Amino acid sequence: MSDITPFDLHRMVVGDVPLWFAAEIAVRTAVMYLYALGAVRLVSRRAIGQLSLVEFLLIIALGSAVGDPMFYPDVPLLHGMVVVTVVVAMNRGITELLNRSETVERVVEGRPLTLVSDGRMVPDEMDQAELNREMLFSLLRVEGVRHLGEVGGVWMEQKGVLSLDRLDPDDHRPGLRTMPPWDVETPDRVGAGDRAGADGALGCDRCGEVRWVQAGDALPACPTCGGDSWADAVRTPDD
Repeated sequence: MSDITPFDLHRMVVGDVPLWFAAEIAVRTAVMYLYALGAVRLVSRRAIGQLSLVEFLLIIALGSAVGDPMFYPDVPLLHGMVVVTVVVAMNRGITELLNRSETVERVVEGRPLTLVSDGRMVPDEMDQAELNREMLFSLLRVEGVRHLGEVGGVWMEQKGVLSLDRLDPDDHRPGLRTMPPWDVETPDRVGAGDRAGADGALGCDRCGEVRWVQAGDALPACPTCGGDSWADAVRTPDD
């Protein structure tokens, strides 16, 4: 540190390396950007929130590129500017590709995931979204959904937000309740092979498949997902 001369313009702008080293930095930045894009692709959509994958990566890359030249005396401004220029240029290029090619969009940002279809959860899609039943129900409660029979479909978009197809009240059907949380008030459950205690609708507590039963009926495993536990399905929160 004692050998550093303050406001040495050559050190500040170019550094103590050959000027052509800036070209190597550009190549390094491009490689790291593409590598980071592939790595961030594995991040849960909920962690990204309202940002697209490319926007999320842009913030990360620019934060590092802009910050280092600000307070590291051995990182010249030129190197930071090269990184920023390459990152922004690649971001613009990838954004153009995303806008023009549905294939590129699906490779980079994935596709919307169907979490609920016709009042039933889709376990395979929920696994891809890294959501279990409790987490999904929590997100639905935030949207004011009281039970699965209120929605025709629920999708997680590429940006990690939920899209809901709400049914008209007259079209509501029985479904697993989402509120209050099951950790607060656990619904009555009946296992596969047991007999129903009363007439009514039961929902598979793994996927939400609804089955109408009569008292004394022996309950099978869920024909949709193979689940072995059934809970009361309601049509209104007061059921």
